[in-house]
Amino acid sequence: MVGIPTDKRTQRIYLFSSKRTTLDELQQKRRDVGLDDNKMKKYSLIITSGIISFLFILITGWISFSNSISVTSEFAFVFHLIPFGIGFTGGSSILICLYYLLLWVGISLLISPIIKAFYQSKNKTKFLIFFIAALFIITAIIFYMDFSKNKEDEERIATNSEMDKVDFQHLRTGDLLFRKAIETDSLTSDSSYYNIGIAFIDNGNYTLLEMQDQVQYVSIRQWIENSNNKDYTAKRLRDADSLLNSSGIKAFEREASNNIMKKYDNSTNWSDEEMYNAELIWKIYKRSIDIELGLLDTLNVGSIKKLMIRPITIFNSEKLMTVRKN
Repeated sequence: MVGIPTDKRTQRIYLFSSKRTTLDELQQKRRDVGLDDNKMKKYSLIITSGIISFLFILITGWISFSNSISVTSEFAFVFHLIPFGIGFTGGSSILICLYYLLLWVGISLLISPIIKAFYQSKNKTKFLIFFIAALFIITAIIFYMDFSKNKEDEERIATNSEMDKVDFQHLRTGDLLFRKAIETDSLTSDSSYYNIGIAFIDNGNYTLLEMQDQVQYVSIRQWIENSNNKDYTAKRLRDADSLLNSSGIKAFEREASNNIMKKYDNSTNWSDEEMYNAELIWKIYKRSIDIELGLLDTLNVGSIKKLMIRPITIFNSEKLMTVRKN
């Protein structure tokens, strides 16, 4: 068994070497702890940045898809413009997930320097005070801009609402509005090609369900102003008083909501995934109040027979009467 040396000179050497060994071990431990601290700070930076960016995406999504139209919602929608504003075609679910993954990573990388500066700050309380103050000022500016814009919008809406009541007092929910289209479709065009929309009037709001690139609601005034010479013809179901009662209107609204945002059908396939203008109108009337606005045509495309409806067929339907014509 090896013990402590009895020789004084040997003892001094032993004690010195023991202290040296202890000091080296202590320094090594400090270095190891420092490396562990750096790793923890790095992981903490990544986790914090990821959580904040995830919350940012959720909050901007909630704001952008709310019913309010404001500077805040317009700014928030920028981050969701590609998947929902521009839209993806095939494989949309995968593309949307990939987009939001890249957006999450990108925002995390952008805010990570701010989180890093906070961790390295000697006075974290002061850092937070300056950061919150800057955030408060930006929020106040945005709210002021929203307030000013909303006030202008409310005044404009009130003016337009009064004008609509005067100009469109002859219209009722379910009326069909026809106009000459600016461009024609080779499969559904003829000498009297028309673009069609269904009027929806509710609490002074005069809107029209129409098909452009997709099924959408627009203001009747806007739709008319986009037509040639602002000319349009309004037609109404002859049995509107009995068929378009409260239950009939609810059926109309329900069927309209089932088709909103559906894409335009360039191939005129008689399906519910995509629709063209006249097909949308015909199906809404048929499925909501069981009225067929004209007989369907059969289109022969090679060996395939397709059902279709032309705008002029609906326009000339005996079940409709004219309530306004330019």
